[in-house]
Amino acid sequence: MVSVKLWRTEKTPVQTTHTMFSTSLLLLLAAASYVHGEELTQPASMTVQPGQSLSIHCK
Repeated sequence: MVSVKLWRTEKTPVQTTHTMFSTSLLLLLAAASYVHGEELTQPASMTVQPGQSLSIHCK
């Protein structure tokens, strides 16, 4: 007769918390890498008459 015992390993609360923190940090870093902005520049002052067009260019 052969006797076989199976052990079931369970994560401790500390391991689960560490895994959740690592996953959250990874998602936060991934989201932050997609932040994008445009910088608009224009002269200090411009005068245009009503009906005239004005263009603002991106750097």
